[in-house]
Amino acid sequence: MSRWLRLEEILCHPQRGPAVAAALRTPAAVVLAPWIGPGMDRLLRLSLSAHQPMPTLATGGDIATVATRALRPVARGDCLPDPAAGGIVTRRWFILPQRDAPELIEITTRAWEGFEADTPGRPLGLWQDMAPTPDGAAQIMLLTCYPSLAAWESSRAFRPGAAQGPARRGEWAALFARRRALLLDSWVEVWGVAA
Repeated sequence: MSRWLRLEEILCHPQRGPAVAAALRTPAAVVLAPWIGPGMDRLLRLSLSAHQPMPTLATGGDIATVATRALRPVARGDCLPDPAAGGIVTRRWFILPQRDAPELIEITTRAWEGFEADTPGRPLGLWQDMAPTPDGAAQIMLLTCYPSLAAWESSRAFRPGAAQGPARRGEWAALFARRRALLLDSWVEVWGVAA
């Protein structure tokens, strides 16, 4: 049975993020702390569940707000970042017309073979937020683990001279360019597993 990803986006009161992260860690949940993009008082807590809908984390104390999403796995999605591995986790959102979601999933998963052969990046999966948007767009999230920020930077397909790099970079970079053409919007954030 596919397990849903429970994604809790937590806004802590100022300077309380580390204490909240320590309190929220459990064997069944991974807590991510911001590196690049999100504010310093934000956290992500990830867990997998066979049950949907899932209960919401309570606010109060050091937690100002919590937004909980249940995301359906559409490619891989059966594991979470390994806290023992260290490194970083990138979270990329893809916003696109619903009719193009199957093509984005197919392009992305086809590109992973060459991407993983050429870089230290390890995509954990794609998950789709099934909550309706006002305009009916699909919202798909990608989580990828890297050993370091430098490893993530070296994996960027659009870097000057990147096509002359590893053996298959041209192939997966072209697939990612096709994926980009489907998008209405996209952004990436860099997170670390909270210590």
